[in-house]
Amino acid sequence: QVYDTADGLEYLHSQSMCHGDIKAANVLVNADRRAVLCDLGLARLHDENFARLESTGAFKGSLRWCSPELFNDQPRSPQSDMWAWAWLVWEIMTGRLPYHEAKADYAILAKIFEAKRPEVDNNVQLADCAELWDLMTKCWQTEPTTRPTSAECRAVVSWMVRSTKQGILLSDMIADHSQL
Repeated sequence: QVYDTADGLEYLHSQSMCHGDIKAANVLVNADRRAVLCDLGLARLHDENFARLESTGAFKGSLRWCSPELFNDQPRSPQSDMWAWAWLVWEIMTGRLPYHEAKADYAILAKIFEAKRPEVDNNVQLADCAELWDLMTKCWQTEPTTRPTSAECRAVVSWMVRSTKQGILLSDMIADHSQL
């Protein structure tokens, strides 16, 4: 499912689209056990020639998965999708929401702006997948231009799945959490 979501994002981004609301609740698993991105209600064309292709006004999206730049009047972008994708991977691997300990919106916002991210030491599932954890932390870079692209993430996850040791661990961990 981690690979499928990276593959789906890479397809959207290659079509100059950003999803805008990546989270586990917006991923369906089909009969072939393949993950499919859904709820494209916030998906928008992304074109660097336009300053903003979405309307301003009330906040749209899911707060826990939003990247910091979205709160600084920046439009949704492939880079903000990659931030959210790392949190989606977090959900798949741990069964927890981003900032799961925070209940109020202001507490979630504070954690986003404090650049507070989980630590791998506290997550046995991710401690066994150093490459995946490294990829996630790169996606959580505060500066959007330093985040990996969906194509880069897809390539890393594809390599991990093909790699015997990492592929087995990744498959086992995903299977463990698919029952949650």
